[in-house]
Amino acid sequence: MSSLRIIAGDHKGKKIPFTNQKFNQARITSQKLKGALFSLLGEDLTGKSFFDLYAGSGQISFEAISRKANLIILNEKDLKRYNYLKKTISIFPNQSQVKIFNEDCLKLLPFLEKKQFKADYLFLDPPYQKNRSDFTYYAKIMERISFFDISNNDSLIIIQHDTSNKPLVTLEPFKLFKTKRFGNSSLAIYHKNN
Repeated sequence: MSSLRIIAGDHKGKKIPFTNQKFNQARITSQKLKGALFSLLGEDLTGKSFFDLYAGSGQISFEAISRKANLIILNEKDLKRYNYLKKTISIFPNQSQVKIFNEDCLKLLPFLEKKQFKADYLFLDPPYQKNRSDFTYYAKIMERISFFDISNNDSLIIIQHDTSNKPLVTLEPFKLFKTKRFGNSSLAIYHKNN
C-alpha cells in the first residue's frame, strides 16, 4: 500500500495510507506543489478556516489540520473517497474542528452559507478541464462562491488546475493575485477585488 506524507506542522512525517488505484486513479497533488501552497498560506493556520471543496485524497486538508486550522471543511462527492476520508480523519487526535461532507460542491454552498461558515482559505481542485485555455468551469464555481456568503473580505481562493488552462484575471468580485506553475499543474490564487 502506498501512502501520503504530511510535510509540516503537529503531524509532520505522519503517513496517510492511500492507493489511488482503489479510487478511480485519483490525481495526487505533488509534494512540491503542496509545499509551495502552504509556504504561501503559512505554516501556522491557528484561528483560520480552511475549506477543501473537492477533497479527493484529503492530503491538502490533512496539512491544514496539522497546521492547527480551527475549522476544516472537506467535501468529496465520490462516496468511496468520502468513506475513506471519514475513516482517515479518525487517526488524528482532535477531530472536533473537522467537518466532512459528501455532496456536489455547488449544492453544498447554500448549506455552508446557512450555517454561517466562512472560509479564510478556500481550496478548489476539481477534476481537471483539459481544453486548452478554457477556464469556464472554474469561472462557474467562482460565480457560485461569490453568490453565497462563505468568504471574508481578505479570503484567498486557490484553484489547482491544468497548466494549459489560462486563469482569468478577474472573476468578479475576485481578482487574480498570483499564479504558480509546477509542470502540468498550476495554482491560481484569487482575492476579493476591494
